[in-house]
Amino acid sequence: METGLFLRYHSGILSPGMQWIGGYAHIGDARNAHSVFDDMVRSAETAPNYTTLVNVITASSRGGMEGRAYEVIHLMPMRPSISVWGALLGVCKMHGKTELGRIAAEKLFELDPQDYGNHVLHSTMFASAGR
Repeated sequence: METGLFLRYHSGILSPGMQWIGGYAHIGDARNAHSVFDDMVRSAETAPNYTTLVNVITASSRGGMEGRAYEVIHLMPMRPSISVWGALLGVCKMHGKTELGRIAAEKLFELDPQDYGNHVLHSTMFASAGR
């Protein structure tokens, strides 16, 4: 993706970056999602909203960049929801990232200790990793 492409979104040539990030998240294209996201963050005109942040996290996770997803979670100006931590835990299970998955699970346990599905996902993550 060309540098400064985000600036062309505002000229009406392309649709808003938020929509592009959503598309990149859908196909797991972490590199392009982060390129647009980084342009948005640098731009004073458009601040990423909650949905855009979740899409960046999704793209990162699907693209095998779980660590970057975790960084974006910490950049969120609002408190990450159960769905954010749950998505990260699910992807950590898929990719065998048990340490980051443990962190996501702890956040889920704090937010919703009664949801036993989170406990099951946490334990199956370790079982899948052979631990």
